[in-house]
Amino acid sequence: MADVVGYASRSEAIRDAVRSYISEQRMYRKMKQDVFNVLMFLYRDEENERNRIARVKTQFHRIIEGETSFKLTRDRSVTVLLSKGTSDETRMLTSRIRGIRGIEQTRYIMVEQ
Repeated sequence: MADVVGYASRSEAIRDAVRSYISEQRMYRKMKQDVFNVLMFLYRDEENERNRIARVKTQFHRIIEGETSFKLTRDRSVTVLLSKGTSDETRMLTSRIRGIRGIEQTRYIMVEQ
C-alpha cells in the first residue's frame, strides 16, 4: 500500500500519518472560540447501533444543527452531522460517536466561526 501513495515503505507512511494526525489535533485544540463541525461516519445499520447513535445525539442535541443519513447497502449507512459549539464540545461529540462499537469510519472537519 505504501508504494501506491508514494512512500518508500509502510513505516514511512505510518510515521507521516501519525505526524499529520498529531498536527491536526494540535490545531483543533488551539481553537478556543466557537466552531462549526462536520462529522461524517459510516456504520453498521443495525438497531443496536442506531440506538447508540440516537443516545449520543440526544446528549449533544444543543450543539447539533443538522443531520442527513444515507443507506449505502443493506447493512451499511452513513450519517453527516453538522454541529456548532465550543471546540471541546464538538471534539467530545466526535469522540463519543467514534466510541460506538458499530462505527466503522469517521471523518470530521472543524472550522472557527
